[in-house]
Amino acid sequence: PARSPRSLAMAPGERRSGPSLAGKTTMVVEDPARTPAMVQKSADSAVEAISRTLSKSRCSTSRDSNLCNIMVRHGIREGRSDILNRWLGKFDGDPSRELDIGNVNAQILAAARVHDFVTVDDWLLKVVQPGLHRELNGLRPNAETFDLAIRHAAEAGDLVRCTGYVDKAKSYGICPPLAGYLC
Repeated sequence: PARSPRSLAMAPGERRSGPSLAGKTTMVVEDPARTPAMVQKSADSAVEAISRTLSKSRCSTSRDSNLCNIMVRHGIREGRSDILNRWLGKFDGDPSRELDIGNVNAQILAAARVHDFVTVDDWLLKVVQPGLHRELNGLRPNAETFDLAIRHAAEAGDLVRCTGYVDKAKSYGICPPLAGYLC
């Protein structure tokens, strides 16, 4: 017998069993109010699992480099400098590990949003002089790298710094996107 959509709806905590390819399956509907907490707990568990895996392998393969980049991004997103610095250190001087320019751009963005242009300048200096910074391993800046700095300096009203970022981008053969000029 066909069931109406209303009769298929499940209440929080209700359990139903039904056939599946492997036998019986039980489905539980979680309380929607608890779902964000459960998602956060799952994310924290995933971060711990990645951390344990990488602490053993020391980021020796490109797959591990990708996972290290994920951990760096997590440290940036969560605002956790302890996590960030720990995982940035894993890139230090090993040519088999490659830091993603997106992570550097995220660092620049995080600093620029709070108008910490000293940190922005430090990261830009690291990117444009990678030979002096082993963890960057020859990483090259891209248009977004400079665009983030230019836009946020313009929004902060620091036109001298903004012009300096534009000139630095041009000196490296990078034409900043038009968005930087429109702020």
